Amino acid sequence: MKITLLGYIYIAVTTIVILIGLAIRSLEFCAIAFSMLAIAIWRANDIRMREAELQRIDVRREVAKIAPQELEEIEIRIYVRNDSDSVLNIVVEDVPPPTIEPLDKYGWSIALKPNEEVVARYRAKPLYPGLTTFNKVVIELRDWLDLFKVRREVDCFSEVVVMPIAIRSQYVEKVLSSRIGMILRGRARTGLYDLENIREYIPGDDVRRIVWKHSAKLGKFMVREDRGEAWARILVIVFLDRLSWLMGEHINTWAHRLLRLARSIVEMFNRFGVAADIVMVAGHSARLIRASTIDRILFRAMQHVMPFVGASTLYPLLSLQASYPHLFASYDHVLFLLSYSSIAFIDPRDLVEFVATMGKPISFMLFFVREEELRDELRDLLRSFIHVVETFGAQVVIIDEEFKVGTTR
Repeated sequence: MKITLLGYIYIAVTTIVILIGLAIRSLEFCAIAFSMLAIAIWRANDIRMREAELQRIDVRREVAKIAPQELEEIEIRIYVRNDSDSVLNIVVEDVPPPTIEPLDKYGWSIALKPNEEVVARYRAKPLYPGLTTFNKVVIELRDWLDLFKVRREVDCFSEVVVMPIAIRSQYVEKVLSSRIGMILRGRARTGLYDLENIREYIPGDDVRRIVWKHSAKLGKFMVREDRGEAWARILVIVFLDRLSWLMGEHINTWAHRLLRLARSIVEMFNRFGVAADIVMVAGHSARLIRASTIDRILFRAMQHVMPFVGASTLYPLLSLQASYPHLFASYDHVLFLLSYSSIAFIDPRDLVEFVATMGKPISFMLFFVREEELRDELRDLLRSFIHVVETFGAQVVIIDEEFKVGTTR
């Protein structure tokens, strides 16, 4: 139990009245003062006795859209149910994470009858792409004079996977066709089941593609590849470092722009029927997401992104490469997406090891930034990075697109 601000004022006034009454020896003042003190004690005892009833308040949260796009307006609903036998006047307040911007008030005063359930709503918009978690809802029970309160924090977990904004850039297709030399022809002309190859199952493959007869004969899981997939197999590596969340503008940080670039590339491959898998390096591990429907692959990729969390070395990627060497060898081309701050985190020795062991064409891709956004140290690092990459046969491509929202070039 805690005393409210009004409660402190009430006690202070009561004390002053008692002192005045004693000083002037006035029975009237003393009677008033002790009556006020008795009321405070009564309210404190009442709120203490009702503290157990607060534990019988059931709270749950519901987010109207589980996979919204960043800056998209969403509705959040808080369901509050009174399972006690008393009428309770409570204050309910949600605790939105810092990556969510509420558009309405998210605290309500509610009078709940026994076994009654009410729904409180507010609008909000997610500011950062990735996995956002709501953790708690706060409930306060106050006495009718607002002198004392009991506070309870309810664990109420909800997850929202925020998608980066879809920016369809003409520069992406232009670069992939002219600079990298990819031929994007579309899906297999003879249909989805035009079988091209059967290979061993790799973690992340769609179980619906398992060829059970071959698997039974060989004693291991085998999956089919359709002709449209075999024409072009692309691996998109997204290296997201933790510093990129702090570089740039509020809703246009380098992390925002990198993830928008990644979505633009994956969606473009999807339009042309090219199978593109994703390796997300956004922490202490690298996660492989195999190609499926465009919504599913983006959702699964963004599940492994947490705002303000990122990788600091290439070690997670090198570990994945060492664990599945045959996996990386199966791709026709590798696109390595990174931001300018990532260059400061990548050890040149790890970079050389990765490029040298791939044995496949690799293109390192960055979004466009203005001159004033790059410090002299980053410019020097970028020149060194380009030199190392090109020495080992890879290339660095800068997409002529900023991938910003709310601004114009």
